[in-house]
Amino acid sequence: MSQATENGFVARSEVNMSFESDLRSDVSEFFRTKWEITDGYVIPDPEDLPLGNSARKLDIVILYADMANSTSMVQTFTKEYCAEIYKAFLHTCCKAIKRNGGELISFDGDRIMAAFIGESKNSIAAKTALNIKWAIKAVVQEEHDRIYQGKGIKLNYCVGIDSCEHIVARTGIRGDNDLVWVGNAANLAAKLSTIRDAPNHSYITERVYKKLNESSKFDGEGKCMWQSEFSSEIGETVYKSSYQWTIN
Repeated sequence: MSQATENGFVARSEVNMSFESDLRSDVSEFFRTKWEITDGYVIPDPEDLPLGNSARKLDIVILYADMANSTSMVQTFTKEYCAEIYKAFLHTCCKAIKRNGGELISFDGDRIMAAFIGESKNSIAAKTALNIKWAIKAVVQEEHDRIYQGKGIKLNYCVGIDSCEHIVARTGIRGDNDLVWVGNAANLAAKLSTIRDAPNHSYITERVYKKLNESSKFDGEGKCMWQSEFSSEIGETVYKSSYQWTIN
């Protein structure tokens, strides 16, 4: 067994030496092995890739949806009430994403990451953001207020979307691993999702905006649903929307 010394250093045991040796060998293998990267046309599952330096290259759109004020909510309300809000928000986002053909990638507390692939991926992702706006306002908040009768919170959130080429690799250890998405769209979409500017709950980069079809860009009267502004969060022009799009 390891034994701590007076100066804070820990004596190495044979077990620790074995752990360090194994870990060093694994990490060294990551740095020395040449990557094998193949083109991908569908979102992979973790078991589709080995744990070594193998990855898929995908041209995808990343959507992040992030709920606001969760820290203050947890400090103010009961854990059971907060769990209800988390579940309602994430469940709603998941259903809107899946209905539009998106793939759920990961959950991180009160936010969710999704990916869209295919010819109309930018337009579909933008539509999904507006669908989420409608579902949160017309269903989640309405049901919440009906049950809680003026008590509780007004749900606030933001959806951020960007598009670029990513590589997807499998990371972790055997029996406990997942995919890691490496590309700028994941980073920028996550940053955009932290913006708090209600009633503008949907933010897309200019790369996404330029690829929108007419139905995802203009409303029924021919007015553009997206307003441009410079974003200090990502240091470039983005487009925001206060519109909502009903899911039939």
